[in-house]
This record gives sequence, structure tokens and C-alpha cells, in this order.
Amino acid sequence: NAEKQNSTQSSKTPSKPAQESIHGKSTNMIRLRSSSKYSPESGFSDLSPSTLNLTQVMRNYMYGSATQGQVAHAIIEALWKRDFMPGKRWDIDGATVRQLDEEGVYAVEKEATWDWKDIYAVSSSKGTIRFLDDLKEIRIENYSHYCAG
Repeated sequence: NAEKQNSTQSSKTPSKPAQESIHGKSTNMIRLRSSSKYSPESGFSDLSPSTLNLTQVMRNYMYGSATQGQVAHAIIEALWKRDFMPGKRWDIDGATVRQLDEEGVYAVEKEATWDWKDIYAVSSSKGTIRFLDDLKEIRIENYSHYCAG
């Protein structure tokens, strides 16, 4: 059985923030950062919202027209799209976003299964998304994507 481990792939150079406003205040674009479950010693690396097609939802959040849950859902969908290699016979589930006890913290997951003839495989993306509005940052903690089968 092969196992694919794909941690966050990003450049070491931070993305350039754009001038925006968050809930009426003039500020820079919210920073999107990620850490990998497979290499926590590497710490957080910057992700590009535009590369992940998240610029609009992040702007909506900054202006108060998108909730944290909606942004968390968009983030796990974008990471899934980046890391999952689709093919025939995959049964792809919708993303799940569950708010944890701590305010601004969400467990996120998206999975797919492949069950055909005598072969069964699972592909999954998981992580914890933490909104740090005071730091103008959204963190994807312990992100993992794997495919086993």
C-alpha cells in the first residue's frame, strides 16, 4: 500500500499584503499561514491567498460579510483542491467544519474514498484553523493531506 504525504507547499518569502479594511478599520490583508503535521519543527510558512483562490472570501471576511466558519470551509476546500489528485471512481465527501470550544478555532476535514473491485483507498485533508484577528492572521495548524490504499 502506497501512502502519499503532502504537507503545506509554499515559498519561504511572505506574500505582500494588500491595503484593505477589516470590519471598518484600515489595515493590511490578513496573513494566511500553515504548519504541517508531518514536520512541526518547520514552524509556520506563508501561503498565498491568490494562489489558493481565497482572495475574495478573505476580503469578504475583512469587511464583515463572511463568517469565520465560511472562511474555514473555503480554506479546507482550497487546500483539498491543491493537494488531491482526482480520478475515476472517487467518492468525494463535502468538507466538514466544526467549531471547537475555543472561540475562533475550527477543526476542518475533507475526505474521499475509492472502492472498486478489490481496491479500497482513502484520501484526506485535515487541520485546525485558528483566527487571530488581533494579529491579522489565519493559521492552519497541523495540516495534513494523505492518500492510502
